[in-house]
Amino acid sequence: MSRLTLHKMAPALRRFGAFAAVYGAETLADVDGDLCQRWCTAAKSKGRSPSLAGHGERASIASSNARKVMLHAFFTTCQAIGLTDRDPSVSVDLPPRTTRGYRPLTEAEAGRCRKVAHQRFSETLLPAGTGLALRGVTTAEMAAIRVQDCYPQSGRVWAHGGGVRTAPRWVALDRYAVDAVTARIAYHAARVAPQDLPGTLLLYKPKNPDAPGQKRQGATCMQLARVLQLAGLAGDVTVRPGSFVEYAATVLFAESRNLPDVAAALGMSSLDAIADALQHDWRTEHAVTGPPGVDAPNTPLSYAGVIRPGDELPEPGDA
Repeated sequence: MSRLTLHKMAPALRRFGAFAAVYGAETLADVDGDLCQRWCTAAKSKGRSPSLAGHGERASIASSNARKVMLHAFFTTCQAIGLTDRDPSVSVDLPPRTTRGYRPLTEAEAGRCRKVAHQRFSETLLPAGTGLALRGVTTAEMAAIRVQDCYPQSGRVWAHGGGVRTAPRWVALDRYAVDAVTARIAYHAARVAPQDLPGTLLLYKPKNPDAPGQKRQGATCMQLARVLQLAGLAGDVTVRPGSFVEYAATVLFAESRNLPDVAAALGMSSLDAIADALQHDWRTEHAVTGPPGVDAPNTPLSYAGVIRPGDELPEPGDA
């Protein structure tokens, strides 16, 4: 364990020591697998530490696995310096980390989000953000969209992309998004000078318009999180702001049944990323069977008769 790792893990290790002491474990020899299991799966208290009483927010799979990793690193280090000869954390049984942190919204959930975004008659911010997100605009892109990027009369907006992961593109809007973006533009038009309207950020209303992109993205994430809360989805750990874009992916795929088309519409270069969002096994669907003896994955290839670099070439007439 490096000094930096020890520094980062020290607060958690102190909490583990206090947790273990309550159960009568005061030395390394007293710590067993059952205690490690209790620690890793203990509910979080309001202080975000494992609760001895078992009350509070349930520890997520990620948190439980992080605690197990911490214990393993600690006991491995103790073994290396001769303080103990065992690692009780190896017996901790936890669900594996999920490769996906969230899922797409369902059609019913998307409908609820559209409805609750209009919590007030005059509200324009949340409906516009919800409409764009449900059409596949990411939070980073939403934070960069200005009035001049919006063409509600033709049903589209220009999304600026997000570096290497998301390419710039036109995003087609549905009727809800068109109406919401139109209302948001009208909101700005009533408050800024005409010459300043095109460059006005559509969804971000900071005191400092030149705030860094990361801060603007954080604000748009909070807007979508607010919508999820109003829709009663805040308690579902599988629903995140990213669920909006994944919902858009499911809608687009249902329409086209073509992964490249969905990837292009969302500005994504990876078909695997799109397929993962859709839980679609495209590789199996498009698997190709080769000639006999070649399609078996463990069949060694024969190089008989193949001239390799460095081999002597046969003389003319040699057979």
